[in-house]
Amino acid sequence: MIATQRIIHLAEISATDIPASARYRYKCRVDMFSNESETLLHRDLFGRMQPSWLMELTNQGDCTIAITFCCREGDITHPWQDIDTVTFDTQDGLNGERNIHLEFPITSWSDAPDLKLNVRLTQSTSEGSSSNVTLSNLTSGQESLGRFVG
Repeated sequence: MIATQRIIHLAEISATDIPASARYRYKCRVDMFSNESETLLHRDLFGRMQPSWLMELTNQGDCTIAITFCCREGDITHPWQDIDTVTFDTQDGLNGERNIHLEFPITSWSDAPDLKLNVRLTQSTSEGSSSNVTLSNLTSGQESLGRFVG
């Protein structure tokens, strides 16, 4: 028997309307949760001068994604500060679309009152049987080679 599985891809995160100053560095933390609030994935994205990250974080099925946008003023001797966290459900975000761009205003940072966090999600399907292997998401810094579907 062949089963169709929906695979959610978090492909890109970026921020717009950041402060014009070059003194800031940016990073994000990404968390994916199951419908039962179980942590499926936790990933820290690299710190960058320009807040834009391309990635391929995937999950089999819908989930909740929380993205915390962080900044650091100055060099490595200064601590990272959490600016804000946006949380959304992939089922609501994709709403039947295969590819979607979501935009979340972040108004809590006085240095960037018009800041927006942009996210690109895609979805695909895979058909599997007991003889096929489908990839699982990355968890706890270890790569899962896959699991049998049947």
